Formats: sequence, C-alpha cells, structure tokens
Amino acid sequence: MDDIENGEKVADKGISGMHPSFLNVIKQRGRVKERLSGIKNKIGVYSAKGGVGKTTVAVNLAYTLMREGFRVGLLDADIDCPNVHAFVG
Repeated sequence: MDDIENGEKVADKGISGMHPSFLNVIKQRGRVKERLSGIKNKIGVYSAKGGVGKTTVAVNLAYTLMREGFRVGLLDADIDCPNVHAFVG
C-alpha cells in the first residue's frame, strides 16, 4: 500500500485535526493516480535547468506522435512558468 492509499484511508475516516484542504488533495491525488493507470505510455521531458527547450521538445514530440496517429495528452507541470499554452494557442 502506498502513501496515497494510506492518505485516502485517513481522509475517508475524517481524522480530526487534519485540514480539510489537505483531505481534498489526498483524494485528488488518488483519482489522478487511478486515471493515469489507464494510460499505456507516458513520456516525461524534464531538466533541472530552465530555458533549455523542454517545452519546445514536449510540444514537438506530442505533435509528431499525434500526426503518426497516436492519441496524445500534454501536461505542462512547470510550477514556476507553465507556457505550453503559448506554443499551442
């Protein structure tokens, strides 16, 4: 059993003293994990350094895979400066 499942059990029991927003985060993470489990392939594009072209690579990779007939989802998880929207409109 992982931390998310443990957290969901705690959240479901409504343990007193736990902030309600934290309970919601635990439940959301569980739902996200469940939905992602149905995705066969996941590709991550990352670097510890900014300004090296991660978004450019990710957008072009997603576009190329889409043109090849694959179903593609693109998630920009950049906390500081998400900008996939600038590339795709």
